Amino acid sequence: MSQQATKTFKDDLGREWTVDITTATMLRVKAMVGFSFDSLIGKIGKDKPTKEEVQAAASPLEDFIDDGERFAVVLWAILKPDAEKLGVNEEQFHGGFRGEGTQRAISAFLQALSDFSQHPAKKMVIRGVSLAWRGMKRAEAKAMELAAKMEAEVTDEKIDAELEKQ
Repeated sequence: MSQQATKTFKDDLGREWTVDITTATMLRVKAMVGFSFDSLIGKIGKDKPTKEEVQAAASPLEDFIDDGERFAVVLWAILKPDAEKLGVNEEQFHGGFRGEGTQRAISAFLQALSDFSQHPAKKMVIRGVSLAWRGMKRAEAKAMELAAKMEAEVTDEKIDAELEKQ
C-alpha cells in the first residue's frame, strides 16, 4: 500500500490537525519558543550538491525530528491557533501524542516544510529526510510485527519441551 504524504494527520485521540507553514507561522514559532526554521537545513550549494553536502545539510532536520520534546514544543506553536479554536490547551494538545500520532505529525510537518521551501536543493533535502524517515518507520513496524509473530509461536510449553530434551 502506497502512503501519500499529507499535511493533515490525526493525533492519538482522533483529533485532526493540519500543519501549514507560512511566514506568519515562522514568526509566531520564533516569538513563542525562539525556534528558527532556518536552523533545520544546513548550508547547501545552489548548484549540484554532493552526496556529502546533502547528508550534512540533512543532519539538523534529522536531529530535530528525533528530539521529541523539541518537536512537540514547535508543533504546539505551529498548531496553537487551531487548538485554541477547538478549545484545546497546551497540556490537552500534548496528551494526544503517544506514538502513532507523533509519527503522523512528523510526516505532516515534513510535508508542510517541503511545501513551504522555495530553495530546490533544500526541498530535495527535506524530501530525502521524509522518505528515509518514513522508510525507517515502515521497517520498524515490520520488525515489530515479526517479533510479535515469533513471540506468539514461542510458548512456555515449547520452551519446557526443548529444555527437557537437554
